[in-house]
Amino acid sequence: MVRVSALLGCAVLALLSPPVGAGPEPTVLTGKVVDPSGALFAKARLLGTMDFYDPDNKAVAEKFPLSGLSVAADGTFVVRQGTMRTGVKVLRFRFVASAAGYSTSDEVVGVAGAAPAIVKLRPGVDHELRVLDDLTQQPIAGAAVITDCTALQQRTLVGADGRILLHGCDDRGTNPMMAEAPGYVTNGVNTDYTKPQQTITLSKLRSLRLHVTDAATGAAVASCAITVEGVKRSTDKAGRVDHTAPYGTVPVEPSCPGYGRNLDAPPSATWGAADAAAIHELKLRHNFAIDGRVVDGKGKPIAGVTVDARAINEISLARAAPIATTTTDQAGRFHFDSFSADEFHLFVAGPRWTSDAKQIVWKAQKGPITLVAKPSR
Repeated sequence: MVRVSALLGCAVLALLSPPVGAGPEPTVLTGKVVDPSGALFAKARLLGTMDFYDPDNKAVAEKFPLSGLSVAADGTFVVRQGTMRTGVKVLRFRFVASAAGYSTSDEVVGVAGAAPAIVKLRPGVDHELRVLDDLTQQPIAGAAVITDCTALQQRTLVGADGRILLHGCDDRGTNPMMAEAPGYVTNGVNTDYTKPQQTITLSKLRSLRLHVTDAATGAAVASCAITVEGVKRSTDKAGRVDHTAPYGTVPVEPSCPGYGRNLDAPPSATWGAADAAAIHELKLRHNFAIDGRVVDGKGKPIAGVTVDARAINEISLARAAPIATTTTDQAGRFHFDSFSADEFHLFVAGPRWTSDAKQIVWKAQKGPITLVAKPSR
């Protein structure tokens, strides 16, 4: 039973029982849910709101949600009135029903004391879906389609022709549909009931062979974890690893002790049917350490200043995040554990001291680095 109450200036709707010994509360409205043929239908979900006059604001509050609405076993429902604050007046109710295998009903407006509200479900629509290989455009037999177009999520296998006919879909929702098949990347679409048929294309996972080497020496990098499409596998002693991925440009994420990636261009593999059997080379830059010191114009060490390292193409971007940052010790010395970029800039950045950027080239750098700082203006 639904009670409508208004307390402390706001309408509150709750499912309550009348006090013990009290008589039944007055009925505000009755109604029923029917199927498209007009027969009473019990297995429906009923949502309702009400419009009422709010004396405090001297205005009509619209579509305040009703709670606890349910449809009885005979397909009928009742809204009863609880204690109402003085001056509150219920103007109208709005109802919508939905059920598996049917389309959501149109909104029905009911008025207290008037004829019963009749909420009629609409016929569910049929929708055809095809599942095809994105490269060959051939049907994928045995693919599974997962959808909640009937208000109940279901998983159905498509036929040998890659087609499936979904019965009783609710055309009032977007109803996402996903398709999956062994050896393919899962994909999906939102239903468009203005089209008689929709297609989901799946990308087939194909063998992707990678060879990981040291960019400087050409030596194989063993036991290097390479992640492709969320799957992590390690290289063998020859630096080789096999993955599966769809054709296209696939991000490749290496995680190898002592090595890093090119910060300006994260590695990826771009491939297609023509080079499916090719071995894709991934050259990693060995990390290297940097030592240096910061001095003033007279050569005196400066302690406690910040030293930033930035990629070459970010030096002019004031807000770009540095590759790494550190602070000088009491002797003005600084140390960076490792870098993987070929070139970068080092400079002093702080509220009191600054310096010109010093370009560091990986292969040419030898010995400690000295940065000459000057007071910030």
